[in-house]
Amino acid sequence: MRNQTPKSIVEIAKLAGVSKSTVSRVLNQSGYVSEKSRLKVLEVVEATGFMVNEAAKTLKTQRQDTIAVVIPRIESQAVAQMVHGINLELNETNTNIVLGITNLDVEKELYYLNYFSRQGVQGIIFMARQITAEHEAIIRKSPVPVVILAQKADFTASVAFDEIDGAKQVANALFQRCEKIGYIGVSTDDYAIGIERLAGVQAAAKTNSRQLTLELADFTANGGYEATKRLLVRNPEIGGIIAATDTIAVGVIEYLREHKIVIGQEIAVAGFGDSPFALMIQPQLASVHYPYVEAGSLAVKRIFDESTPLQTVLPTYFITRASCE
Repeated sequence: MRNQTPKSIVEIAKLAGVSKSTVSRVLNQSGYVSEKSRLKVLEVVEATGFMVNEAAKTLKTQRQDTIAVVIPRIESQAVAQMVHGINLELNETNTNIVLGITNLDVEKELYYLNYFSRQGVQGIIFMARQITAEHEAIIRKSPVPVVILAQKADFTASVAFDEIDGAKQVANALFQRCEKIGYIGVSTDDYAIGIERLAGVQAAAKTNSRQLTLELADFTANGGYEATKRLLVRNPEIGGIIAATDTIAVGVIEYLREHKIVIGQEIAVAGFGDSPFALMIQPQLASVHYPYVEAGSLAVKRIFDESTPLQTVLPTYFITRASCE
């Protein structure tokens, strides 16, 4: 085997006939591994000389008690809740957490995936906006387990949400009360929010034979405010507005208030995320609920326990409140 020294633990795993995460646990000396599997890995490592290079570097970092979490934005309520779920689960394992904040920068995403893969962490949880070929290539070569959170993936572990069904639920609810609604979406750079939520709303419009007017915004309340202005200029007969996030919906509500439009009676408003502030604003905001804390917890479990499902899609559901009544 020494003539074909493996370049990553993916190759070690193939030669030993075990999973990538099993190899990672053996090399990092952490987590449960059966004696049979451990011996298989060590036999391949010794025969190929792998321990002399990559594995030795990993062990020298002394960071085997850490999980790396790559997040897009620190101010997002959804991200905060998922990180909370991750932290709750890690409290049970005496494992630390280190964050990499990308600020929606793809180059930073790629950098952090590469960087943490080489730091000897026990695993990486990646909250991706969109998975490109570059992301996939890095994740496939990673010497440590990588779990993608809040996006679907078929080449590595992932915990995602049923975005399309949640979007259908909220759109169907609004179409029951009005024929014309507006949807304020975000850039397709974010697959789940920018593409899947829009697809669900569009599917509901087609099923109900209703009119849908689209506008785009950034992820801010001000973006929602400005998009609402454009939306009502284009179609003043709209009876309901769905915002791609609760934060955007706050901007929608602010615009309607300023223009003396009665929310819930003249124009219904709904968002996505069921954020804590959804119950604090007036009228209370109708929203699609996501099990963010549970998702974060499941992502951690997938790193430590191979027996958990490789891909998980969690259900979402629409909660109606005063803004839609």
